[in-house]
Amino acid sequence: MSDFIMGALMLTSFALIWGAISMGRREGWGQKPLLMIIAAIVMIANVAIWAIPSEAEKSASLQTAQ
Repeated sequence: MSDFIMGALMLTSFALIWGAISMGRREGWGQKPLLMIIAAIVMIANVAIWAIPSEAEKSASLQTAQ
């Protein structure tokens, strides 16, 4: 389930960036396009944080590999 959520967040962040660029070109680089880009950056950072395994997960995977 978390893979689906992370994938959906990545697709949404790319859509936000694409929408912000098109809105910025059409209406100018005001507050809305910049906030959309910031929201996309926050979403990408959240996915990156979730994707990094914790120390407990690392040690559990090492124990199962041995």
